[in-house]
Amino acid sequence: MIDVLVDEEGDSDWRETELESITYMRMQNYLQTQLK
Repeated sequence: MIDVLVDEEGDSDWRETELESITYMRMQNYLQTQLK
């Protein structure tokens, strides 16, 4: 049971990091289009 919980926590951390990266990259793309 503990192994499953630890695995889920790691998976959740990965998803959160991916979402933060996507949000940041979208903001960067938006800012680049405004500078052109």
